[in-house]
Amino acid sequence: MKEDFFIKIETWHKPDMGTQENVHCLDPNVWKTVEVVHIDIADRSQVEPSDYKADEDPAIFQSFRTKRGPLGPNWKKELANSENCPRMCAYKLVTIKFRWWGLQNKVESFIQKQEKRIFTNFHRQLFCWIDKWIDLTMEDIRRMEDETQKELEAVRVLILFLYCVFHGRFGGEFSAHFVVLEKRTFSVYRHLLRQPPHPFFHLPGVYRALNSYL
Repeated sequence: MKEDFFIKIETWHKPDMGTQENVHCLDPNVWKTVEVVHIDIADRSQVEPSDYKADEDPAIFQSFRTKRGPLGPNWKKELANSENCPRMCAYKLVTIKFRWWGLQNKVESFIQKQEKRIFTNFHRQLFCWIDKWIDLTMEDIRRMEDETQKELEAVRVLILFLYCVFHGRFGGEFSAHFVVLEKRTFSVYRHLLRQPPHPFFHLPGVYRALNSYL
């Protein structure tokens, strides 16, 4: 199963307003198949109602230390016209491979939607948490990157697990094999269930599904 399912996320950070094309230098034929999704962290309509938090809304937040924010509806145009204001766009290329007859398109589409949701919420939080990270050292950042990588791997496994549970695709040898191999990963989420729920866990039935299989 490992060879037939993977998620790869590649990121380029560029000092621009997101106007460059094909920054990952994909083959032209591959680039034609890529769906480009623009994320505006100040646009509340891009946020799921269950994910919204007023204290993580760039449209109303202002940094105490840097005085940045709030971001108005025309913040991108204003930033583009300000030569002295730094800017950075994160270009993220998400590649998904899921080879399972009858489920491939549905699972890939499901994961793409969840990735957009994660990116949107994370970068909204990142802007609103600026007073907490503005003084971080490179060592602090590297440590956080390592922790994040482990969490992302757990999310990769959990997404597939939940999809299979919700669509009745778990059963037989695959179910037993999957749960045994990923027991350590699921243990992380068993612990997280005791904490305030992450937005991802607002999906219907997720608590019941996890408790049934863990």
